[in-house]
Formats: sequence, structure tokens, C-alpha cells
Amino acid sequence: MKKATRQFTKLHNTRLILKAIYNNRGEISRAELSRLTQLTPATVSDLVGDLVGSGLIKEVGVGASTGGKPPILLSFDPDSRQMVCIDLSGDGFLGAIVNLQGDIITRKKVSAQNCVGQEHWKPLMPLSMNLSKHVLRLS
Repeated sequence: MKKATRQFTKLHNTRLILKAIYNNRGEISRAELSRLTQLTPATVSDLVGDLVGSGLIKEVGVGASTGGKPPILLSFDPDSRQMVCIDLSGDGFLGAIVNLQGDIITRKKVSAQNCVGQEHWKPLMPLSMNLSKHVLRLS
């Protein structure tokens, strides 16, 4: 059995935190993340700082205090990244830009109906370039 490296452990813990925030589907505090993941508050705080810095999660408000400092609430940001998806299965090409939850941001369709052989692929490049430019405008 291989020994876990520090890098692997950090990656594993980051995934635990992301999964807990994503599955929560709302706002969650660092303290609640610590309870859910069974990670130390210091570990959660460090990893949350990295995730906020990357834009995958965001601080969305302040929670009710149960005594002491009120907690800062966190949430997953599905719009922090976009993906270009292309469906090649029909008589044309359907392309879409989706966020990390799979919500469609925009879609485009080009026909390949009259194309034969290698010509069938010609509409694909303009479609993918158009969608890629749209993603760049969103970033």
C-alpha cells in the first residue's frame, strides 16, 4: 500500500470540501464544513481560502451568530467555469455552453444536411470557434 503524500491528502480534502458545499445546495459555514467533513477548522479554513481564490466557491453572506463572531457563509459558484459541448448525432451540429451544474448558458445549431463525406465536418470548426469566443467573453 502506498503512503499518502501531502499533495494527495490536500487534493482529497479539497474534494471533500467541494463535494460537501455542492451537495449542500445552499449556504454553509466553515464550521459546518468542518463538522461534515471531519477535517480540522484550520484545514477547512486553508482549503476554503484556496477555493475562494480559484473562484469555485464564494462568500455569500453572514450567518446568525450562536455566540461569538458570526459565520461567513459559503456557496458553490456554478458560473465560475463554462464548458463547450457539441452534439454530433443529428443532421447538424448542436453546440452549447454549460456551467458546472449543466445549465445551458447559450446554444447554437448549424446544419450539415447537404454535406457529403469530409464536407460534413466543415461546419464544426466555425461552431466550436463561435462557442469558444462566447466563453472567453464570459470570463
